[in-house]
Amino acid sequence: AESIGIVLLTERNGIKAGDRAYKTEQIVSVPAGEVLLGRVLDALGNPLDGGPKAEHCAYYPVEREAPSLLQRDFITQPRYTGLKLIDAMLPIGRGQRELIIGDPSIGKTAVAVDAIINQKSSDVISIYAAIGQKISHILKIIKEIRQYGDISKTIFVVADASNSMGLQYIAPY
Repeated sequence: AESIGIVLLTERNGIKAGDRAYKTEQIVSVPAGEVLLGRVLDALGNPLDGGPKAEHCAYYPVEREAPSLLQRDFITQPRYTGLKLIDAMLPIGRGQRELIIGDPSIGKTAVAVDAIINQKSSDVISIYAAIGQKISHILKIIKEIRQYGDISKTIFVVADASNSMGLQYIAPY
């Protein structure tokens, strides 16, 4: 009742341990909607691409309960990555979220980028969350998707290596 813990998500000069803080009764929220298509955003939804701040979109709390299995739509259509070996071995349902995990330098990013590029002629929307990567590497990925894919169906959420751990934590949400 007498103290509160906080995490600074962005740099704020002048804030130090022991400063007085007040709760606002607000939960950290991020924008969501079709206006974000083709945009490069930070983990809080602020534009990094020089474009205007997203307006007229819904805001969702960063941490919220997932809908129950009964509330979700059934997965009835396959989603093809365009990579024949993966499509043959791993059935992916359209609407599923996919996490690609593995050791460093085995091609996780290449698989993700190829899958996004191969959605060029479909109506699939892709969200690429770049977490803890070098900004030069992220810019290379964005350039590649712009060149070979359809950037208007992709949203990039960037929490690069220079961002705070708090921003890197909330980026996938």
